[in-house]
Amino acid sequence: MSNINYVGVLEYLKKYYGLSYKNPDTKGLTDEEKNNFLLIKKVSQETINEVKKIAEQCKKLYSLCSFSTIKWLDGTNTKIKKYLWLQMKYEKYKDIPISISLSVEKNFSKEKYYVSLEIKDNKSFPHLIEKYHLHLDIPKKEDMVYTTGNNELENFKILTENNLELKNKIQTGELKKVKLCVCIEGNKSFTNDYYDMKIKEAIKQIIPYYEYVISKI
Repeated sequence: MSNINYVGVLEYLKKYYGLSYKNPDTKGLTDEEKNNFLLIKKVSQETINEVKKIAEQCKKLYSLCSFSTIKWLDGTNTKIKKYLWLQMKYEKYKDIPISISLSVEKNFSKEKYYVSLEIKDNKSFPHLIEKYHLHLDIPKKEDMVYTTGNNELENFKILTENNLELKNKIQTGELKKVKLCVCIEGNKSFTNDYYDMKIKEAIKQIIPYYEYVISKI
């Protein structure tokens, strides 16, 4: 039986997604406002701790280590993020920005878990984007999807082309980045054990693509 509250993480995103936030110590807040922000902070930190449990489990099962900080506030510290993101890598490759990522997102009005092969968006690594897209050498499995864009910029899109067609679109510059993902949709009838099983399956599916790409660097 899983000790990770996957259901609670999805419920958190559903309830607090994109809400405004202020430091509870900000001057001029009413008691009601202060208590509300204290509650949001408490629930957010508890949710982050649940995501950290997933990272601990992945380290034990797959030797994947987390080298990133999981943040619940956006860059301005005034809004709840629209997603939670966990990066995992083999320790040997911790300095390479390619990872297996677990994200909790809301798109098309549904909360979902995504397990993805990811490269951190950073202009310092343009030479690695080409290496990253070598994952398209291997056709995706039936329950995987290719995506582009992200929730933060509100341009997230599921792609319907096959791997060879996407390779061509990257070469012509029509697409800049194509992610390989396994999507686990939220559903009120699903349990923590169900999400635990599906996320483990997804990570095991993504690992061969991750290993293939990092072997080419």
